[in-house]
Amino acid sequence: MALERLFRDLSERGKSMSGKNVGLFIMTMFICLILGACSNQSNTEDLSSDDFFTIGEADDQTGNTEKFDKILQLIHDWVEDGEIVGAQLLVIENRNILIHESYGWMDREMDMPMENDTIFRIRSMTKPITGTAALMLVEQGSLSLSDPVSKYLSSFDNDKSRMITIGHLITHTGGFSQPGCPKDFEDYGSLREAVDDIGIVGPEVEPGTMYIYSDAGVAVLGAVIAEITGMPVEEFIQKNIFEPLAMTDTFCTLESQPDKQSRIGATYLRMGDQYIKYWDNSKSPLVPYFRASGGVYATAMDYAKFLYMWLNDGKLDSKQFFSEHLVSQALQPNGFSNHYGYLWEVENAFGHGGSDGTIGFAIPNENIIVLYFTQSRSTHTTEVVKSMVLEEFGLSTAVRHAIVNVDPSIYQDYVGKYQHPQIILEITSDGEHLYLKTPDTSNQLFYPASEDFFFHEILDIQLTFIKDDHGKTTGMIIHQNGEDTEAVKIQQ
Repeated sequence: MALERLFRDLSERGKSMSGKNVGLFIMTMFICLILGACSNQSNTEDLSSDDFFTIGEADDQTGNTEKFDKILQLIHDWVEDGEIVGAQLLVIENRNILIHESYGWMDREMDMPMENDTIFRIRSMTKPITGTAALMLVEQGSLSLSDPVSKYLSSFDNDKSRMITIGHLITHTGGFSQPGCPKDFEDYGSLREAVDDIGIVGPEVEPGTMYIYSDAGVAVLGAVIAEITGMPVEEFIQKNIFEPLAMTDTFCTLESQPDKQSRIGATYLRMGDQYIKYWDNSKSPLVPYFRASGGVYATAMDYAKFLYMWLNDGKLDSKQFFSEHLVSQALQPNGFSNHYGYLWEVENAFGHGGSDGTIGFAIPNENIIVLYFTQSRSTHTTEVVKSMVLEEFGLSTAVRHAIVNVDPSIYQDYVGKYQHPQIILEITSDGEHLYLKTPDTSNQLFYPASEDFFFHEILDIQLTFIKDDHGKTTGMIIHQNGEDTEAVKIQQ
C-alpha cells in the first residue's frame, strides 16, 4: 500500500514535469525509498508479542513440561475449592512457551473467565522495574549508588535523611518501615508530595544498618529518577523499558491506556473463608498517581519479556540495557539480607511477588521463567507454586522435618496474636492442629517436629515458640529463607 501511494503521488507530480525531470525525480524518490526501508530495517527490531516467544511444548526436549503437571492440577483445585478466584500459569524455557494456562475468573461477579491476555495489577512486582530504571541511569553515569538522595531531593537535606543513599534505596536499607510513608499514599496528590513528606519525617532506623522491606524507599527512588531525567518516572519507564521490550500490554497509569482498561482483572480480598471483590476496572485507581513502588498493570507474557532481559544478562538481541557486571551485582544478596539484591528476590531464582497475588521468577541455570498470576490478594499459593517449582528443579533449601506426635492440648498455650516487626500474626487451633494466620491470608497448617518447633509442609517456614521460666509462651521465632525474626506474643 505504501508503494501504491508513492507511485500514485509520483504520477500526479509527473504531470507537471518534463520527461527528463520526471525520470530524475522518480529515480531520486526510488533511491530514497530504498534507503529509507533499509534504514528502518536496521534501526527497528520486530519484538511484537506474537514472535517474542515461540510455542515450544511440542519440541520440549528437556521434558520440563511434565514437572508442572502437579502444579497445574493444584491450581485447578484451588479455584474449585475457592482458595483463589482465578489464576494463570506461564512457563517459558529458552524463549519457548511450554505452558500458558488460565483458570477461574477474571471477574467472578461479571461472569468473565480468566484469559491468557488478562491484565493484572502487579503491585510490588513494580519494584524491579523501578530498580531497572535506576540502574540504567547508573550505567549511563547519570546516577551513582553512593550518591546521597539529598543531592537530588532537597527535602532529604536534613539531619534525619541526609545520610540516605541511592544504594540504600535499591537494597531496602534506607531505614524506612513498611510501608514507611507518614500518611497513606492515596492521601497525597503526587509522588513528589509523598516523597517530600517521607524525607522531612525521615527514616525510623539508621540508614545502612539493616534490611527492612519498604514501599517508601522505592517511591523515593522513583522521585530521584524523575528529577534526574526531567520527566515523570512512569514516562521514563515507558520509553526506556516497556517500549524497547515490546511490553505493549504494560502501563503505569490507567489514563495512559484507556482502550485496555476492560482487560484488567478484578481484585479480591479474603474475608474469612470468602474472597470479596474490592476493586475492578470500572473504578479509579486506589492511588491517584504512579507511586513507583507499585502501580504497574501488566500481562504475564509482558512481564516474562522483562524477566527474559534480565535472564539474558541485561540485553535483548542487539540492545544492551546495562552491563553483565551490573546484572551480576544486582542479583547477589545485598549484605543485609540473604534473599534480596537490588530490588530483586535472589535466592535460588530471581524474581518478585505482588500483594494482589502475583509472582514471577527466573531460574538462571535452567533458563526457565515462571509466572503465576492471580488476583486473590495475599494468597499463600504464590509461595507454594514457587517452592514446588524450586523443588522440582532440585533448588529448594527447605529442610524436611519428620512429623512427631504431640499432645494437642499444648497448642492452647500457643494460641494468640503475635507482633511481628511489620504485621500482626495469629496462631489458632481447632483442637487437633496448629495454624498460622496473617491479616490477609487463610489459616496455614503447621506440623509439629517437637513440642515447640513446627514447620510448613511446602513453604520454607518454621516456628519456634519461646517460653518464660514459668513455662508460659511469650513469643515465637519465625525461620524463613535462612533468616530468623522474633514475634512477641501480645494477646491470648
